[in-house]
Amino acid sequence: MCHFPPPPDCPKGFIYTVKPTDTLYDIALKFKVNFKKLKKANPQIKNYDLIFPGQKICVPKKKKPPVPPKPDRIVKLLKKLLALVENEDFGLLEIKNEIKDMEEKLESIEDKLDQLL
Repeated sequence: MCHFPPPPDCPKGFIYTVKPTDTLYDIALKFKVNFKKLKKANPQIKNYDLIFPGQKICVPKKKKPPVPPKPDRIVKLLKKLLALVENEDFGLLEIKNEIKDMEEKLESIEDKLDQLL
C-alpha cells in the first residue's frame, strides 16, 4: 500500500480522494476550480502530472460569482434615464424608444423570475 504526504489543512475547501482515472487538471474542471489555485492548495504534490488513486488532495472552494442587479433595480434606473431624456428634450427619439423596449423586456423578465420564485 502506498503512503502519500497528506494535504495541508483545507479550511477554505474540502479533501478529495483521487480516483483511478483522475488528473489534477480533470479535478480542477470537475469542481470548476482554477488549476493554478488547485496546485497552490496542494504543495505536497511535487509533480503535478503524477497523482495516484487514493491520494488525498485539497480542493479549494470556488468564489461565488457576483450577484447581478435585481431586475426591479434595473427597471428603476431605466425609468430615471428615460425621464432625464424626456425632461431635457435631447431630441433623441431613437434612444427613448430603445429604452422603452428595454424596460418592457426587463419587466417581462422580472415577471418570469417572480413566477419561478
